[in-house]
Amino acid sequence: MKKELTPQEWYKKYLKLIKWLGNFICPAYMFGEEIPRDDTKFIVSNHLQFFDPILLLAHMDQYMRFVTKKETGKMFLIGGWLKNLGAIPIDREKPGGDLVAVKGILKSIKGGDDVMIFPEGTRNKTGTTDMQPLKEGTALFAAKTGAMVLPVMIYKKHKIFTRNYLYVGKPFDFKEFQGRKLDAEAIEEANTLLTEKMLEAKQFMDAYMEDGGKKKLKKLYKEQKKIHKKRDFVIKID
Repeated sequence: MKKELTPQEWYKKYLKLIKWLGNFICPAYMFGEEIPRDDTKFIVSNHLQFFDPILLLAHMDQYMRFVTKKETGKMFLIGGWLKNLGAIPIDREKPGGDLVAVKGILKSIKGGDDVMIFPEGTRNKTGTTDMQPLKEGTALFAAKTGAMVLPVMIYKKHKIFTRNYLYVGKPFDFKEFQGRKLDAEAIEEANTLLTEKMLEAKQFMDAYMEDGGKKKLKKLYKEQKKIHKKRDFVIKID
């Protein structure tokens, strides 16, 4: 009987394709804080287009489980690919919330898997890169588990073969909510904290890019690549 592959094994199997996508189809520079590799975490990002999960997976150089809307799982090729990678589908229309998805997210964090979530809940369709109001689910998960949260912000909508930029912000957590009853008031406070941290990261990224960021990152990448000896790494900035 053929052994069924785990999501982590599928990730290793897909790794060459993922790297190819990252190097040629969706090139990007990552800059900012170092990515904590030893701590289980929620990775949160703004959501500008359908291609965002591939962009992040291609450049973050790690396995993570994506939370996706259930409709994505029905898409040709992409649906099967995400399913193999252990994506957690969520039914946004389910009355009272999707408890199966909630259990899957909490189980993943407790089991040591990083979970990637777009807290805006859907793609930004405003025609701008302004962050949209966050759904409260992500803040609830983070407050409930006490897991680290790492903001990774996307600079712009991606165009194939055109370089994009990913800013890794400072990690933070919701430990102040541990032991506290997570009622409506607490969840609202947690969501406000999440919003502030993501906006802080986005504002820093935007300011850096507007201040000649493209040229500076290109130079820093060439210098630091000699040390890292690989394509994908987080560029340290002054």
